[in-house]
Amino acid sequence: MADKVDTENVVEFQTSAEAPAESGAGEAPVQGNTPAKNFAMTDADGNEMMLSDLFDKPVVLNFWASWCPPCRGEMPDFEEMYKQHGDRINFVFVNLVDGSRETEETAKAFIEEQGFTFPIYFDIYGEGSEDYEIYYIPDTFFIDRHGDVVSYAVGGIDKEQMQAGIDKLLEE
Repeated sequence: MADKVDTENVVEFQTSAEAPAESGAGEAPVQGNTPAKNFAMTDADGNEMMLSDLFDKPVVLNFWASWCPPCRGEMPDFEEMYKQHGDRINFVFVNLVDGSRETEETAKAFIEEQGFTFPIYFDIYGEGSEDYEIYYIPDTFFIDRHGDVVSYAVGGIDKEQMQAGIDKLLEE
């Protein structure tokens, strides 16, 4: 596990509110049905793991940052969904640390201040953001228990869109 974030290849993320109109920001989840890409991340305690370690149940994968207004806006609804469905779905909130604007400490402080109880993870190597081509945040992927992306959304989503993605995961 790395002690420092590699800042040599830092990508500047934009919020979906800053995205160009053609980016798809704010659209409802769309069909995916492609294999989810596996990547290394760390949990809040610093333990390294792979996304595939969580494929024992369907996965809601969300990329976010604490400074991102659309990310912050959807988190209360995600907290509610986590409390309702956390026993049947793994919620994976991957923070996009960059070592300056976003650090593990700022993300953990934000989660604690807001009283959120869902688990957070860190993309400390930048693999997740690269593999999933994350340029605007938030981004949410709904992955079935077989490891296939069944739908995704670029930009902030509301409770109804979250529930639609979750319902799709629970159909199987």
